[in-house]
Amino acid sequence: MKIRLSFLHVVVFLAIVIIHGCKTNTIESNDMYAGYDYYPLAEKQFVEYQVYDTLYNGSTTTDTTYYLKEVIGEQMTVGDEVWYKVNRYTRTLSSTYYPIQPDSVWSVCRNSRALIRKENNFDFVRISFPAKKGRLWDGNARNVYDSIAYTISVEGKPATINNQAFSRTLTVVESNRNFLYEVNQQSAIYASGVGMVQRDYLKLERGSQPSNLNTLLYRQRKVTRIIAHGSE
Repeated sequence: MKIRLSFLHVVVFLAIVIIHGCKTNTIESNDMYAGYDYYPLAEKQFVEYQVYDTLYNGSTTTDTTYYLKEVIGEQMTVGDEVWYKVNRYTRTLSSTYYPIQPDSVWSVCRNSRALIRKENNFDFVRISFPAKKGRLWDGNARNVYDSIAYTISVEGKPATINNQAFSRTLTVVESNRNFLYEVNQQSAIYASGVGMVQRDYLKLERGSQPSNLNTLLYRQRKVTRIIAHGSE
């Protein structure tokens, strides 16, 4: 009886281990299938970037380079949604440390349908789930701006950014307007287990009147690239 009972215990134990192992793998697989892993959320998780910003206002060009650090802060419930604070710190190239207090505080929410970032008090639907190539949605669906089509152009492909290799990335094209007198191109790249690793922004305006036809009136190019990530 003792031998049979011990054997039964072993069988039950192995069954429990296998079931829980399958559940864990299923959860991980579901997260990867849906694309939730492209923007993980955990308090004290951070991503640090170097930002290159070139602005031409019609007469002069200004080049600015600085560091930006985003740290996931405390969790909060707003209605039926769970949000996290995003504490944003900046420093110049010559400075060594970030300030104690953030320059600004944004917030982020990731539910089963979308990743939403509240930036300067406006909600942007940055990723729509399941995050698959060709998926199309309105990035301004939750704000007052005109509708704009976001689409996923790359999913699940490796990429190297700032000499850092990422095995799975997602590219979201947020704007691809390219007209004779106006250009507005915006895109973001997200890496599995990290979050956003690169953002590109280009806005350009040319004269359309006889007096300034094709004259460059305005141009801004802003590139944000990851330099570090981890947990504090």
